[in-house]
Amino acid sequence: MTEIVHVSAPELVTYADEMAELLVETVEEGSSVGFLAPLDRETAAVWWRARAAAVESGEVSIWIAREGCRGRRDGSPWSARRCRTPATGRRSPS
Repeated sequence: MTEIVHVSAPELVTYADEMAELLVETVEEGSSVGFLAPLDRETAAVWWRARAAAVESGEVSIWIAREGCRGRRDGSPWSARRCRTPATGRRSPS
């Protein structure tokens, strides 16, 4: 089952490394999504963390689709590596 869930600013900071991994893989597979290869994981993670202030202020909303990730032993609600969870950032409607 796929769930679409909102990511809060603290969650974004927590999950930045996993979201960065997915972003890097996406760019390496040929999708630019605003980035060009080579994109390293740390640069991608810093980019995600930098969005936290905009998420906190309501300027940006981050939503993720997660599938088959319930009951993870490590407590994480999703994993880019295991679940191939896409993540997108979109501006809130004005």
